[in-house]
Amino acid sequence: MSEMSPEITDLIQDLSDEFGDFCYDRHKVGQEKYGQFSFLEKDIFQEALYELADCANYMRYQYVKLRMLQMAIAADPRVKKYQDDGGEVTLGLQSFKAAQS
Repeated sequence: MSEMSPEITDLIQDLSDEFGDFCYDRHKVGQEKYGQFSFLEKDIFQEALYELADCANYMRYQYVKLRMLQMAIAADPRVKKYQDDGGEVTLGLQSFKAAQS
């Protein structure tokens, strides 16, 4: 992998810090809602299983929403001009050409 630019590494660090802040904020909300040490009374294994199932469901919902968006974009008449001979819309990396100098 090539060396990353300072802008990208700074962005990655900023987003990592943002995630840490987000987690801390969620922690504080949980403490206010459930009590500071309520986690000591919980079966943390069962709670983790619940969270995994919730996350899997959220991913399913996101999948459905993304597919609906993909279908709506593909049905847009303005996108038809990007179809290949097989009727597939190709707006991926292969569809972009390097700038001509």
